Amino acid sequence: DAEAGKARPGKVELPEAGHAGTAAAVVAAQPGLGKGQVVRADLDGFEIGSDDARMNNVREKSPLKMMFRMRLETKGPIGFGGQSIPRKQSLEVTDSTGRVLTPVVFDLDWISQRTENGVFYTHVEGKGAELASEGAEWVRVKGMLRMPMGGIKDGPVYELPLEKGAERHVPVPGMEETVDSAGDVVSAGDAPICRLCLKEVERRENGDVKVDISLQVEDVPFELDELELVDGKGKPLDVDYSGSSSSSDDSRKEWVRKFTVRKAADMKQLRVKLKYEGEAEMVPVPVDMTVGLGGTVPEKKAGA
Repeated sequence: DAEAGKARPGKVELPEAGHAGTAAAVVAAQPGLGKGQVVRADLDGFEIGSDDARMNNVREKSPLKMMFRMRLETKGPIGFGGQSIPRKQSLEVTDSTGRVLTPVVFDLDWISQRTENGVFYTHVEGKGAELASEGAEWVRVKGMLRMPMGGIKDGPVYELPLEKGAERHVPVPGMEETVDSAGDVVSAGDAPICRLCLKEVERRENGDVKVDISLQVEDVPFELDELELVDGKGKPLDVDYSGSSSSSDDSRKEWVRKFTVRKAADMKQLRVKLKYEGEAEMVPVPVDMTVGLGGTVPEKKAGA
């Protein structure tokens, strides 16, 4: 079934694991959000499987676990993003026999979000090391997740020549004034720097201009929301958004956004507004979900 496993309010189907379930969503207002804003937590996936690993080209089997995938969503103004503290967070688990299982642990190392029709959403995954009792009909996951959330802020507008390879080194948005370890304000010239670059510029015969824009930062806790192309009055240009990508390693992050600017044959300069995620606040999100088990829990083989 091509539709199985897709996000549906209150329903999850995972034929490969042989388990189907329903999840009751929690919708409640939380402190730290905008007025009237709520976060909704829905089960987006559930399966029983193992964390197989390869060692010297030999697949090592690990014990079976219950694996949960949760979707959290909210309508602005505050969105998800940033470092979660603590990183590993546990929720209690009980099954329909009344047995209390080992807690399911969610690893929230770094939370990023997507936007769809004005809704911010993100996914988190958790694992429970203990399976439900034989004959159990459902498991219940309950507790509180502390999610990093912050508003989207408008950064400065920077102008670059509309030429391939054009670049500027500018202060990281939100860090134009930085406080050092002694509590002194560092001047803008000493603030962390990011690199804004036009990686590709293609002028087309119909007057449109295709442009790929890159933003790079190093060694700073910064999260880009979007790059916006604007005119001299700060109003958004008429553009087609044709894709995005991001990459990171231990110290460096890069975001690439691809646009086609309409009717830009005479354009010589490109103005780019940086929109970024503000400082995150840890917001408590209640979770209470009951997952119906649509099959039997696999039995352990003798000697396993």
